[in-house]
Amino acid sequence: MSKTRSQRSQSIPEPASVKDDNILCCVCDAVVQIESSDLYDELAKYASKSKNMKFYCDNCVKHADGFKGLLQMLNKKFESIDSRLKTFDSIDIGMKNLQLMLESSDENLKQLEKLDEKLNQSINSLKNDITKSWSDVVKSNSKIVDNEAASLRNMISTSFSDVVKKNLDVVSKEVISVRRTIEVANEVKARENNIVLFNFSEDLDVAKDRGNVLSFLRFLTDESLKDDDILKIFRQRKKPSVSSPSRPVIVKFINLSAKVLVMRRLFRLAMLDEKMREVRISDDLTTDQRLQLKKLVLEAKTRESKDVYRPGSVPITPAFFDEFTSLLEQISLLADYVILTGDLNVHWKRVKETTHVHGGILDLVVSSMELPVSSCTVGPYGIYSDHGLVQSVRYYHYVVLILVSVVVRLVDYCVEFLYITSNLCG
Repeated sequence: MSKTRSQRSQSIPEPASVKDDNILCCVCDAVVQIESSDLYDELAKYASKSKNMKFYCDNCVKHADGFKGLLQMLNKKFESIDSRLKTFDSIDIGMKNLQLMLESSDENLKQLEKLDEKLNQSINSLKNDITKSWSDVVKSNSKIVDNEAASLRNMISTSFSDVVKKNLDVVSKEVISVRRTIEVANEVKARENNIVLFNFSEDLDVAKDRGNVLSFLRFLTDESLKDDDILKIFRQRKKPSVSSPSRPVIVKFINLSAKVLVMRRLFRLAMLDEKMREVRISDDLTTDQRLQLKKLVLEAKTRESKDVYRPGSVPITPAFFDEFTSLLEQISLLADYVILTGDLNVHWKRVKETTHVHGGILDLVVSSMELPVSSCTVGPYGIYSDHGLVQSVRYYHYVVLILVSVVVRLVDYCVEFLYITSNLCG
């Protein structure tokens, strides 16, 4: 432990205040002057024997105030040093305690190491015992284990083969289905730009037959179709050895625009002679598409019993308008696009165009706003029928070719409504 300032001052011997029978100043060691010689001698004797008496010279007495300030400052410094020494003492105590704790931890670690060694020995002994016991069990029951293992192996192989076989069957079916879908899509895409001509007279000369088809298509397009617009013209099936009905003609166009150019001019078929008017032109449909189209047509024909029919000789009654309005409402709810055609023999107040030409009543063609018709022509009165025949074109190429449920439904309702309205003629 460190000593306090008072203890240090007591332990340090102070210099003698008397030297050669002279009293010395305790600060500067100068001789102190005292006037009375008798008193001086007595004081010198007393100072030489006592250490608790100090003398100051006249010069030091003059500077006593400065010494007091210096002493106070030194005292403060000593006190600061004392506090720091106390702090160091506490740190020293903490270090000693820490050293004791470390020594205790070392002893604990040594004990743990001894326990670890004992535990390892016990584990090794237990392993040896288990190995010996297990080897004895295996030796005594080797046949049973072999039989069970063989049985389990057979069960696993059988179950795994069954699972693999089932999964392979499922994957094979999925692959076949996807392949079929891709093939159908590719076939539809390959036929997208094609048309088929039925009842077109066949010439034995292939070049001449091709020229006849080109001339026919150019007439329909009013000479707008070019040779470069057609990739290929050929007949379906093999050439017959004997006379037989004309084979269908397939025309492959270079793009869809060339095909649309022909399909929009089908109304010009009515301008040909009687034999050429028998020619029918349609899209090159796949087998599935043709079956679906036939099914839709049959469904439309089976609903003809629900048609609204009014002969021209029957007068108009409110019941006709009620029934006809109900029919239009039902069809408008079921279908997205509606086309109304025919001679209704009814004056429609909403029709602002001319409905009579030279005394003949014009047929009516009405369509939804989203389904505009084009290329409307009016035939002369009294030639094709007793009314002026109105012909219009609406091309449904995308509707027919794309196999989408919504689009197919549009075809369904369009065909249905065309059959429904066909009997409205008076």
